Amino acid sequence: KEVKEQALISLYKSIIGFFPGDHVITEIVEFRANVQQERLRKFSEYLKEGFENVTGKSFDPEQLKTEEFLDTFVIIIRKVATTKSEEKLKCYKNILLKAMYIGSDDEISFKYISLLDELTETQILILSKLTNTELAEYEVMSAISHKDGGVTPSGDLILFNGVVIPTSDIKFFIYDLKSRGVIYSERVGRDIRNGVSTTTAEVYRLSPIGQGFINFISNTE
Repeated sequence: KEVKEQALISLYKSIIGFFPGDHVITEIVEFRANVQQERLRKFSEYLKEGFENVTGKSFDPEQLKTEEFLDTFVIIIRKVATTKSEEKLKCYKNILLKAMYIGSDDEISFKYISLLDELTETQILILSKLTNTELAEYEVMSAISHKDGGVTPSGDLILFNGVVIPTSDIKFFIYDLKSRGVIYSERVGRDIRNGVSTTTAEVYRLSPIGQGFINFISNTE
């Protein structure tokens, strides 16, 4: 028992000794606050630009005073402060603009906002490529890869934004989307390489939930 207690004390001291001084922790906290402030500033710019580009829709200032809008606004600002994805910032901008102009349903809105927060940029890109079409796994990778990059010799995929990601991650993202009910798969009789209907291939499509999500995060312009 004594040996065990000494070991625990030693471990505790090691952990405590690992942490930097108070001044360093304070600097880290302040830096994080500055990063979040910059994200909010950038989001404000996107929102202002989107507001200026909306045409053909009337805006009722009273909409900003409704509980539904205020709840949506608060949750979006919280998400904006904790995301480093510019693509997601633009999606949050679209959601807030829609809440301003046409209102929102709290129950489904909050579900979709949480989904947006949980998905990766790559998964959002995959969903956008599946809009109004069906793609096999190979075609999904081709659709989201850079036209001048594609698959590297090591089997990694170069995306449109220049990010290099293992193809195994893409497969995981696809299966994750499927498990969430955002997409579904079906086996069809066609060859994914040349379009000849001689081979059975598994293709992916947006589910009604996935289509609803894409519509929800799309712009209003």
